[in-house]
Amino acid sequence: MGQYFKAANLDKEESFQPDGIKFMEHSWVENMSVEQVMFALSKKWKRQRVIWVGDYAHNTEPYEYPEVILDKPKDTDLSFNAYLYNVDKKEKVDMALYNKIGFTNVEEWTNNKGKKETWISIIHPLPILVIAEGDSGGGDYHNDEDPMLGAWSGDRIFVSYKNFKTYKDITHKVLPIEERDFDKIGGDYTEYYNKKVSTFKLKQNLEKF
Repeated sequence: MGQYFKAANLDKEESFQPDGIKFMEHSWVENMSVEQVMFALSKKWKRQRVIWVGDYAHNTEPYEYPEVILDKPKDTDLSFNAYLYNVDKKEKVDMALYNKIGFTNVEEWTNNKGKKETWISIIHPLPILVIAEGDSGGGDYHNDEDPMLGAWSGDRIFVSYKNFKTYKDITHKVLPIEERDFDKIGGDYTEYYNKKVSTFKLKQNLEKF
């Protein structure tokens, strides 16, 4: 059946059920549920310990926390233009840069009418960084050796449009695609990101003509 996930606030002892209960059914940049958690981290969950916990986790207590509804304004774009911060590690992810890199991964497919369409899928860094320790299951993340998987789990985090310079930028360490052959990329994505940045800049220059 696979593992089912929730976002859980360890400080408030409450949980939120994403739309799409398996990890990779909702852990995408354009997913509304993850954006709702991002908004909570900019307001009522700000600077609190929030994890992504599954029902196979080593400690399933947070999975059983009472569920709450997380609202968000229609016009928020935190997953595209904000910064994701770790208070305890003094680290940040620049979501604007993250998306620029991720959007170079364009997939093409043919629909049932024979028309070619493009599909862009970018893994959201928040669930990856704060996933709780535990066994995997169907519908889960396949970069099992990813050193960033759960790297922020249990830390205090928040989201803001402001760029706080005192936090170390680790955007280049979080992979925006699901890579099954993880060894060919390696644990530090600096080279991967540099190539993607070059591709992005080339596309931008070509679009000017």
